[in-house]
Amino acid sequence: HRYYGATLPFGNESYHAPQLRYLTVEQALADMALFLSTVPEIFKCAKEGESPNQVPCRPVLFGGSYGGMLAAWFQVKYPHLSAGAIAASAPVDTNLGEERAQQFRNATFHVFRQYGGENGSACAEILGNALDRINKVATIAPRSSNLERISRHLRTCSQITDGLGALRTEFYALGSLATLAMLDYPYSTNFVVPLPANPVKYACDETLRHFSYNKVARIEHNLDMDRLLAALNAAINVFVNSTGALKCHNVSRELLGVHPSHFRHKLTPLRHALEVSQSIKQPTGANLGDISIPWNYQACSEMVLEPLTSDGYGFAIETDDQVPGVLDTCLSRYYGLHPDPDWLERSFGNGKQIVRYARNIVFSDGEKDPWRVGGVPQNAKQLSLDGSVVHVLIESAAHHQDLRSTDHARDPPQLKEARKLEMRHIRKWLNLDSNNELACCAESVSEASPQLASRRQEHSALALWTVSHLIMLCTFFSQDSD
Repeated sequence: HRYYGATLPFGNESYHAPQLRYLTVEQALADMALFLSTVPEIFKCAKEGESPNQVPCRPVLFGGSYGGMLAAWFQVKYPHLSAGAIAASAPVDTNLGEERAQQFRNATFHVFRQYGGENGSACAEILGNALDRINKVATIAPRSSNLERISRHLRTCSQITDGLGALRTEFYALGSLATLAMLDYPYSTNFVVPLPANPVKYACDETLRHFSYNKVARIEHNLDMDRLLAALNAAINVFVNSTGALKCHNVSRELLGVHPSHFRHKLTPLRHALEVSQSIKQPTGANLGDISIPWNYQACSEMVLEPLTSDGYGFAIETDDQVPGVLDTCLSRYYGLHPDPDWLERSFGNGKQIVRYARNIVFSDGEKDPWRVGGVPQNAKQLSLDGSVVHVLIESAAHHQDLRSTDHARDPPQLKEARKLEMRHIRKWLNLDSNNELACCAESVSEASPQLASRRQEHSALALWTVSHLIMLCTFFSQDSD
């Protein structure tokens, strides 16, 4: 993906204006289209319908998270270049005006309640109350004494002096908890940061250390603010400070801003933020290893409800009435930016429209992933015009866990079944089964049914989609070393 990793089109100047204007979803999809148009030449296969004696070029796209969104959008825009797509944990229906922020928060605490251990409900209530207390200070009582307590217990890098600082701290903490929830794998990972197995339970154990069990039992009557904040700090540090190297929480990096009318509880029209003067100094000096620069640029320009948070490690969804403030901050940070937060929905459609008019996509979401609230409708197959777009919600699974390496001992049964379903669809897209009834899984591909006319053709076609796995497995966090 352009502008990520080593793909810097302008070298050390890539993160400076005006070069960033070429960092768009549209350009990224066009890059992939250009590459896939060369597949026949690279792999010596035939274009669709050209040579019946040669293995056809039928790439299958795989993507998780942002990569899953790209895979789905590619199927919408370039359906002639790919046979189908596995879009795992792809929140393509995260649009303004749909109250996704509250749904996202609810889905986050669902994970803590269900997977936080025997006291998961108490853990979720403690953490939720801690966020509520910070929000109350920010919006109702931003007294200096309260702001000092938040700074002290949450160990912010600079003293919080106003309601905006408190709101940013709340958002930082929510992003940490939500991302910890989506990464709640049953085994240790080094995907985003080093995490233990079942990190949500680990975080709940750290949270509950600040409360005796008697007090937990009467939690609604016994929530001291200082203790709540200390417990919240312990929980978020399981994620953002797993190595112990982070000295403080830099909440000033958050994109949340405050429009003057915010605290009067009015929804400011987005056009105000878009009309803010752009006579802003160009940013100087960019850390090319920091993904928060390119990602937050994309969030500012196209995906406003998906800003990076929590010292560049987490994600959260802001409320619609916070969006104007976010865009104000965006305009101050990115010189020459022209935000268009509705462009993706105009270009590709919302979730219902995508599943209705696209073809050959398997959307999957894990129960533990808060981003599932921005996924396509669960009845996608019924909405799809030809029934070729489906959705599967995987119980007990985390963020795009179906694309991660198989762990026979710890993968839940529902995850194993989801992978089988995906394989069946892939085989159907590649015309590998005459009756599409084979319940073949990835581990048994070599034991193909004798109904197949040509084992050689099967292996050649499978090789193509395996190569395409490498092509389009553009899971957003590229530093996964597992």
